Amino acid sequence: MLTKWQVRNFKSIVDSGVIQLRPLTIFAGPNSAGKSNMQESLAIFAQTTRLEPTVAPSLSGSVSYGEFFTYPQHNRFEFIAHKGDLSREISFEVNIDLKKHESSKISEFIRRAKALMILKNLPSDKVSTIGYTYSYKPETNETSQSIFLNTTKLIGIGYHRVGPSTYQTRIDYPKKFEGTPLGISAEEMFRVEGLGFVAKKQDETKTLEELSSITKEALRLLTAQLTKVFFISALRGLTEATLKVSPEPSWVGKHCENVIGILALCTSTPNYKNRLKKITEWTLKFKIGEISAGWRGRDKISADFEDPVFKIPLDLALASFGSRQALGIITQIFWGSPGDVIMIEEPEMSLHPESQVLLQELFAEAIKEGKQIIYSTHSPFLILALSRLIKQKKLSTQDIAVYHFEKKTEKGTTVKKLKLDKHGFVKGWIPSYIAAEDEIFREWAESLE
Repeated sequence: MLTKWQVRNFKSIVDSGVIQLRPLTIFAGPNSAGKSNMQESLAIFAQTTRLEPTVAPSLSGSVSYGEFFTYPQHNRFEFIAHKGDLSREISFEVNIDLKKHESSKISEFIRRAKALMILKNLPSDKVSTIGYTYSYKPETNETSQSIFLNTTKLIGIGYHRVGPSTYQTRIDYPKKFEGTPLGISAEEMFRVEGLGFVAKKQDETKTLEELSSITKEALRLLTAQLTKVFFISALRGLTEATLKVSPEPSWVGKHCENVIGILALCTSTPNYKNRLKKITEWTLKFKIGEISAGWRGRDKISADFEDPVFKIPLDLALASFGSRQALGIITQIFWGSPGDVIMIEEPEMSLHPESQVLLQELFAEAIKEGKQIIYSTHSPFLILALSRLIKQKKLSTQDIAVYHFEKKTEKGTTVKKLKLDKHGFVKGWIPSYIAAEDEIFREWAESLE
């Protein structure tokens, strides 16, 4: 699970502050306040882990060839730098939570490293989180990266300008090795190579090899988690009547364009029977009806649903836009696996308030299965429905975080964490909702005789 996210100098966000991520994290606030920018920054960071082998694992590679977001090759960093200012450092920080069985190998390395006094300040052998920071200055092409175990810094690596057109990648931390040159390329993310082969003294070489082993294991776990991050855009649900047969999709796609392919696999493959059962259970709850999908001749596949009132089969392309919106989310949740992080823009789009409330129960079910949900919303019904989850003990207040985004000055987006009471209601309510609600209720009161 992701436990912390922070971004600086990204689009409207100068500094988001530390966003403590929970199993269910909600971003609320006005249009253009920065909610989507927050999700986009995490998506850009995560998509670095799934670039094609021919693309360098860098921020430049991510923004040019990413799965979720890409930008024009010309001046691409002007699209993401705050106010287009290329002299600012664009930076990201992420923390991941480790399961017990995942951290055992790191603990072994830490015990060895402590013997060499690399991590003498680490409080205990138990590592509960891995942290990673990355900064990039487009103007000079300089970067810096750091790895943390709990809150203890393990290593820092920088790509520095040492002359008018000369750069050098070297260790910035630990101080014992500060300035040691490294043979890795510029901007490289999630990869540290060659650390054991740069020192001249034998004892230093051994120390660096231990440090390299711990770092590589930490990055392996970080990369494994980030490859499980998925982003579903607000532009979704554009279902075609038939699709060509294609290789097995790994997820529904940013626009839910792979829904029919996944449903066809679930319908035709015995191994996916339980996934289809879960999807059907929730399509019935959302009154979409029972779904079937499969081969329709030659190289075509399509999907049908049974109209819940008329009890007749209809092509999925004829379903309401709201139903197709919900179907993509449902399919991704139950097609995925434990550990998935699913980001969704405005999941309530085109849904009746009754279905918006039901979305929270869907998300609680996903969390029960070990998945993490992060979404942005304009819906008061979704926020109010948190109380139902608390009352029914499907989630606790500790499982939920609600953040409010505003952009009132030239300083850009500000982010504030809102508190929940013991019943799951937001204390003081959503700030940007209050003004609109007060105005409407005042006009209503004035109309009374």
